[in-house]
Amino acid sequence: MYKTWMMKTLLLSTSLGMLSACNEKIAPELADPAASATTAGTGGGGSPTPTTSTNSFKLELGNSATNNIAPEILGYTLHKANELATVECQIDDVTDVPDTLDSTRDITCFMEAEEYALYFNGYKINATSDAGTCNYISATPYTYYQYQPGVSARMDGSPREVVKFNCSETAKQLHGAAVLHTDATSSFGANASGSTTVTQLCGKYVNIDGTTAVSYGTLDLSATTSPVTLVSDEDLCSFNYQDEGVNCDEGQVRVHTVSVDNLLVGAVNTLTATDASSELIDCGGKVKNCIGGAAPQIVGETAFKDQGKILRIAQIPAEGGSNTAISLAADLSRESNFYFSNFMRQCSGMPNFTTAANFNTGSVFSPGFDPDVMEEYARLGTTLPPATQEKDALHGQFDVITLADDPFRAGIPDADIAIGDLRENWSNFHIQARPFHSFECLDQALDVKARIRLVVREWNRNFSPTTQEFRYISDVFSATAKMDAGSAQTNNYLVYDQFNDVADWDDQLFFSNSPTNSCVNSNMIDDGPGGLPGPRSSLWFPGEDN
Repeated sequence: MYKTWMMKTLLLSTSLGMLSACNEKIAPELADPAASATTAGTGGGGSPTPTTSTNSFKLELGNSATNNIAPEILGYTLHKANELATVECQIDDVTDVPDTLDSTRDITCFMEAEEYALYFNGYKINATSDAGTCNYISATPYTYYQYQPGVSARMDGSPREVVKFNCSETAKQLHGAAVLHTDATSSFGANASGSTTVTQLCGKYVNIDGTTAVSYGTLDLSATTSPVTLVSDEDLCSFNYQDEGVNCDEGQVRVHTVSVDNLLVGAVNTLTATDASSELIDCGGKVKNCIGGAAPQIVGETAFKDQGKILRIAQIPAEGGSNTAISLAADLSRESNFYFSNFMRQCSGMPNFTTAANFNTGSVFSPGFDPDVMEEYARLGTTLPPATQEKDALHGQFDVITLADDPFRAGIPDADIAIGDLRENWSNFHIQARPFHSFECLDQALDVKARIRLVVREWNRNFSPTTQEFRYISDVFSATAKMDAGSAQTNNYLVYDQFNDVADWDDQLFFSNSPTNSCVNSNMIDDGPGGLPGPRSSLWFPGEDN
């Protein structure tokens, strides 16, 4: 397991990556893809044998988005979840719009791929409809949060209020130990930290708690507020990740500038402080800038980030046809496979998922993978703090609203948003993550006739396209694990001495255990000082470019 909050997983170059990929043993079926075509029930690379049916809706693998390599050559396998590779990712007899999507019209599929095949090539998924089946096909891409989203604002959504102290050099030289005051008799409102002198306050910013400030003489510097040194006003926006070029902050900050100077009255140097100006700064970001995944490219950046659209719809001819619904290209600047793989054995439908031995190894293969568990978790929204103002993580002083616990649990719970609430655009409904690629077969009225959700599983070692372990949620229980292999290889002179060379979500996130197949009561593990970070920590977020 990688502790990615302590150090980045790997800085992979093409040459090193290819060298490491060569260290993994090649299964016979993948060394000669044609050989696997002779295996009963499978096509080349382990793809299912095509079946003859009418009114079908299915997913198919296309050539990779990068390098245009056939999926059979890459060893990619697509099949129905909890089944062998011989069971196609297909729904048959899609003839009408049912009142309820039961298991015959709502299925989940697994795409199996080795970690470096994904990393260097990406993938392409086509959604296909028979004649007279789907009028339209929609594709909703999988999304997660790369960076922790939030807004610089008070807890009700109104602008954050701060005081900025600008002091002349003369004032600092002559009155460094003097207490700031508004007039001859009224001293500046001191806080418990004693930050009232010129030296303590000049050139710094102080958060205003309580009611909105009217003038310098009535500013409320609370006992919990301390002065903060910032490079510029831009640093007031707590969710503007300037070093990464990602601004997720939709908040506003009202800056009250206090000018501190020396006034010569006769022969006496007098300290003066005046409430010189007030300016409302718009942080100018978008919460959805923090989202990871290909949704902006697939849906359209303006449509996704500004118009709230989460899917793309393509019209299908009456004679049927295929729609290249999802295409994800490789980018070697990434340090993980989070962009490609959306699978986790945690919150997958297995009770007590923190115990590897609990993953089923019997002939029943039950319980199987359940996508509703993770979708329910994503719909919870962020865990709101107590009914007190939340402060920023970096300084612990500035008012913020943090909008995500982790990459999949984001947005203020809908039940906490009232009509006219200033925070409405930051609700779970508007900004929730989408744990899976979802494809829907739609009729002329855009009503849903069938749905397929896709889970991309990243394998750490070469696998056979005929393996029985495709039916497991995970093979982490196995002494010869290939999907969730993490044990060291025997040759100490290899470039990498772990089978698990590229991080996936089970290397990044650590959920608290659930004794049932639900994760609604789970959260990121708080392991105390020096251990794993607690809930709502920014360290759970990968923080890499798309």
